[in-house]
Amino acid sequence: IPAGFIEVTRLNFGLAKNGVSGVVDMESPMSEGRYYLGFWSAAILFPNTLQTIEFSEEKPEDGVQHLSVLRGRDRDGKRIYLDVSVQYLLSKNKVGAIYQDMLTFYEDIYISELRDELSKACNYFAIA
Repeated sequence: IPAGFIEVTRLNFGLAKNGVSGVVDMESPMSEGRYYLGFWSAAILFPNTLQTIEFSEEKPEDGVQHLSVLRGRDRDGKRIYLDVSVQYLLSKNKVGAIYQDMLTFYEDIYISELRDELSKACNYFAIA
């Protein structure tokens, strides 16, 4: 593809980024296709497929973000180990806001929030 054309594959959404000024167009997410954005432009890609984050000791299938098992404590202070899988799907209309708030580090922030909230949720239950 000649310079200035950007391709967004069927597995992604994209945001146009001007390579000279660094300005990202967060108002017009791109779907699958080829776009002429001019020279020195790029696309910031976001997956439009179901994404999985897994907290587990087992090895997951390919494409799954694998993290160690979650550790927490129950209401009585007993140690709990949780194997948890979380799936999410990004909305095309929200990728601009996601980029504005978190750049491309959104999954790291989601993981941090998940760890925190799941750990807090353990405190509400008593394990026999």
